[in-house]
Amino acid sequence: MIAGVSIVIALAWTPVQSATPAGVATAQAATQTFDFARAANGDEDVVKALVDQGTAAAEAALSDFGAHPLEQRVRAYVVELAGGPSSIPTVLALLAAQAGVDAPARAAFVRFLARPELAIEMSAQRVDRLAALVLADPDFDVRAAAVRALVDLEDPGSLARLDALLDDLPSRERAGAAGLMAASTRGRNLARARLQRTATEGSDAATYAALLVPCARAMADAKDGGATAVERAPFVAAMRHPDARVRRAARDAIDVLVSRLAFLQQSARAMTLMDALQQEGLDLRLALQQRVRLALTSGIGAAHVARDGALRDDALRDARAIDLASRTDDPLEARAWSARSAQLEGLTLLAAGDADAAAAPLARAARLFDALTAERIDLRGKEETAVHVRWLEERAVVAVAETVRLLALAIPVGSGTVPAGVDSLVLESARRAHTHALEAQLRATRADLDSPRTLDAIFASDMGAFDLVLDVRRDAAWPAARSIAVRIAVGRAFASIVPFEMIGFEPYASPNPSITDTRLTDPLKDPVRLQILSRIGVAEGDRIAQERSKMRVKILEHMATPAGADPEEHLRFLELEMRLQESLDAQRNVEDGDAHELIELRVPSSAVTWVARLLRDENRAEEARPLLLRAREQLDNSDVAQRFYWGTEMLAEIETTLGGSYTDAGDPAQAEMQMTKAVDRLQALEDAVAERDGSKGVIEVLRNERCNTLVSLAVNANVRMHDPKKAVEWFEKAWAIRKDESMRALLACYRARSGKVLEARALLRSIEPGPATWYNIACTYALLGDKELAFEYLRLEIEQNQPTRGSLERQQSWARTDPDLDALHGDPRFLEIVGTK
Repeated sequence: MIAGVSIVIALAWTPVQSATPAGVATAQAATQTFDFARAANGDEDVVKALVDQGTAAAEAALSDFGAHPLEQRVRAYVVELAGGPSSIPTVLALLAAQAGVDAPARAAFVRFLARPELAIEMSAQRVDRLAALVLADPDFDVRAAAVRALVDLEDPGSLARLDALLDDLPSRERAGAAGLMAASTRGRNLARARLQRTATEGSDAATYAALLVPCARAMADAKDGGATAVERAPFVAAMRHPDARVRRAARDAIDVLVSRLAFLQQSARAMTLMDALQQEGLDLRLALQQRVRLALTSGIGAAHVARDGALRDDALRDARAIDLASRTDDPLEARAWSARSAQLEGLTLLAAGDADAAAAPLARAARLFDALTAERIDLRGKEETAVHVRWLEERAVVAVAETVRLLALAIPVGSGTVPAGVDSLVLESARRAHTHALEAQLRATRADLDSPRTLDAIFASDMGAFDLVLDVRRDAAWPAARSIAVRIAVGRAFASIVPFEMIGFEPYASPNPSITDTRLTDPLKDPVRLQILSRIGVAEGDRIAQERSKMRVKILEHMATPAGADPEEHLRFLELEMRLQESLDAQRNVEDGDAHELIELRVPSSAVTWVARLLRDENRAEEARPLLLRAREQLDNSDVAQRFYWGTEMLAEIETTLGGSYTDAGDPAQAEMQMTKAVDRLQALEDAVAERDGSKGVIEVLRNERCNTLVSLAVNANVRMHDPKKAVEWFEKAWAIRKDESMRALLACYRARSGKVLEARALLRSIEPGPATWYNIACTYALLGDKELAFEYLRLEIEQNQPTRGSLERQQSWARTDPDLDALHGDPRFLEIVGTK
């Protein structure tokens, strides 16, 4: 972080690489002004100007670097963004010496060394220095940045070096580094081999857990992934591991494996894998559960319709078999699986269009989960509390499914009209879902467990109605229009019972206008929900007090050392003091009858942006805009949203989606304005979190969101604004953040557009084609003049990757105007695939 530099402007600015020859640049440097002192004091314009001057400013920043301790961070920052190959030797020397270079400046230098623009310049030396920092730098953030840099280089040598270093790292750092390596395209094979070793040795539970999910995804993506018992063994063994972290990661890995294969339209392969895993010891109930998910989510288009009845019959059989398979197990666990069996039976019937028949099994699931939570196993210990919390969350998912079922009765097949009003049963069902979600948060908070503060986890459950019933890929009982109508009705129902958690949706009027039931429509006037929220507030206060006490002990221990206490620890202690006082004040206000501050314990749902994206996918962007504008207005007018990070993040998400709707509508200038706001918000938030020593996971999520928005800006510039230069600038910013498979496909396209044919072809060879990359591969081949391959992938995109008529028409329209496909115009196959206006 650069001291004193605005977090919005300083880190949202991208380098412009100078094309000036080195000799000319040196001559120009004499006439340029490099006022690093003003930049370090927070002059945003100077920071911008320095970065704009490119490599000349970077060379000036490195000149006499150690003599300017107060300017080091801004100088390193300029090098990070504007440095070129000529800066590498000096940066390597400074990192080798370390003396006199503070940690944030070293981290900036590390990020510079991972810049893709440096290509193979001094590659071996860069890898050597980064490897040395991973092992020996005294600062955790610098070590973490060096690990990330070795992964970002996407070089076989850098990844092999990182893999070799892992055994010498502390357990926590080893797990994080292994997970990053496994998530990279070229690190997958190394990670899969390490997973085999870790599972066999069984001594490093943290690394074992970190590798399972990314390796499951890699297994799905690999053409022959999971074909051997040896490769599958770590996942089966993890299910029986003594460490709860490994068991949880194993369940998540199986979910990811099935979800990824369904996305890749390889359901038959997924079924085969489940058969093999089951024979090798995977819990039969888990295998059956995954079979039901596959049966309900696999297939697109006509082939799916033809198999629809058989798939649903299979799902019903497997859902009911879960109950039979549970009867010899531990009584509580058996009842939990019986509840899931009934839940899946109800969802299968609902997906088949029989909402009436779904009522009985969903009610049975609700009763079973209610009986389980009444056992109060959370009073036995932390591990039991985690199970209790999961049951409460599953109970909430069942209540959402019942809400969907009731709304399905009001929106018949063939209708896409959102009902103007709903029965009180719908609102009561939504209220039950919210109540159980609050109970889960309370139990988790008391036990210091992670628990969602939003309804999103309930809505997005892979055992829920949104995923298994309302998926817009369904074209029999659930065509896209009906699915979206029910989603909007669900949003309106929840907006009616908890307005501040369901932004963007208009609440329903009271079913009985003569009676205003504030117990139903306002959680702060509902005795049951108000009491739970009040207890969550007390539990939050207790947790803050415990953290404050631990920090106080740490400060006292450090004060007894020669180095003394860390100033950051003092700041953290003061922050906890302030938060504790706020919590105590809020508790007193609740006791005095003013409960409005309890709203801060919850975070609004992102459901409005989910619906808006579905509307865009269906070529209905105009209908998405009012929902997004209403949500933005609510956040702008919310004092709570202005105070917390999530408010900024949600505004950015809304502005990104809103910008996309303007791109769809052919208004690229408005689209760019909205999405640029989102990029600036996300950058500011990312920096604020980093400055407060925030979670690396949170920062990673923010970076990923910013990357997606930058890609949308690049697409908008290229296709709608017809400005390829601007498109490249936006994309280079995105590429600096993330380098996964889809980004590599995009990079290949941009390199082909720039005439870098060899680089584009090399990138294409490194990509495993799939639904997420078909379109960009088609564009790349079209730009390279390989028409046959371009048509092959374009046909896959249009014929196999568009689940509904609306999404098909939208993608065809996009392809007709995409300049990357201009080379295909005039060929009869082009109009055959993309149609006419």
